[in-house]
Amino acid sequence: MTNTANPPKFKVIDISDAYTSVDEITKGFLLIKVRSLFPESVLPCDIHCLAQKGGMQGLKFSKLLGKGESFKSALHRYLMDQEVDEAYIRREDEKSFTEYFNRHTQEALNVADTPIEKKAELLYDQAEYLVKKVFREHPTKENIRAGQELVAQFSTQVLADQITTQALLSLFSKDYYTFSHCVQVALLGMSLCRFLGWGTKEVEDFGLGALFHDIGKSAVDERILNKPGKLEKDEFELIKRHPLLGYEKIKNAHVMTIDQLSVVLQHHEALDGSGYPSRLKRFEIHKYARVARIVDIYDALTSNRAYKEALSAQEALRIMNDEMRHTLDARVFEAFTDHVQSEKKEEDIYDQKTI
Repeated sequence: MTNTANPPKFKVIDISDAYTSVDEITKGFLLIKVRSLFPESVLPCDIHCLAQKGGMQGLKFSKLLGKGESFKSALHRYLMDQEVDEAYIRREDEKSFTEYFNRHTQEALNVADTPIEKKAELLYDQAEYLVKKVFREHPTKENIRAGQELVAQFSTQVLADQITTQALLSLFSKDYYTFSHCVQVALLGMSLCRFLGWGTKEVEDFGLGALFHDIGKSAVDERILNKPGKLEKDEFELIKRHPLLGYEKIKNAHVMTIDQLSVVLQHHEALDGSGYPSRLKRFEIHKYARVARIVDIYDALTSNRAYKEALSAQEALRIMNDEMRHTLDARVFEAFTDHVQSEKKEEDIYDQKTI
């Protein structure tokens, strides 16, 4: 059992010079966030961290806590202080860990005095774990229905607690990963849908489609997805197939409706007909997909990519207005701009008052 009075020593590891391949050593393990472990809870499986082995000559796993042990608050604070953000579980423990995480998340969401920021964090992490699982595997009735439950929870929290856009944006990863991008488009898009005055069913329909909107990229070579330079014509043609590939994958699970699937199939369609895969125009494009396109572009612009650094919110909105407005639903884009900027102003005013 880990002794929190004499805690393990951790420090940031620069893996760029390690002789041992991180992919090789983590084979058979799944990455989790330390913030997904609940203080004073009994852990459902062993929790591991990466540690140095022989200086920088390699890495190895070190067991942090064992199955059945209590995750003490003191250890939780120590890990946070040491900026140890990530841990690992064995792949065979995924089901038990998911059950543990979902159960404690639901308990926290049902507690009135749980801070809104913490609720947003829990919902974000829950969505990210689910989307990662679907990317590793195939869309199934089980995991898509889990997505339905998740977007329903988020919709309820947005309505009851008014989780703000800024609370969400503060959680969003600035490093672009397809699975985190899916989560960010879904949650930010659902917040926008509420701002537009949509009803609960429409918000949740949009959210489910957006949560899996890029699932077709799981069939595209990562070397193409993460290529730092300009794509060749044939490479871009492969990229352009991902909406249709994702649509076919999810449709075959026989869970999503046509409206929900429209987000997957049409999120790269443009109002001027320059989009893909079907070059639809104006209101041939479903309203869910018109919202998704705007949030999708914004999240991509404000994230670090292999070929560019993240832009500020202001610069991203300027580019979208000056260079892409003819491809966007003008009414939705204006609402999105108001939604992001108005909450940013409110946050700035609050910060000034608390200085």
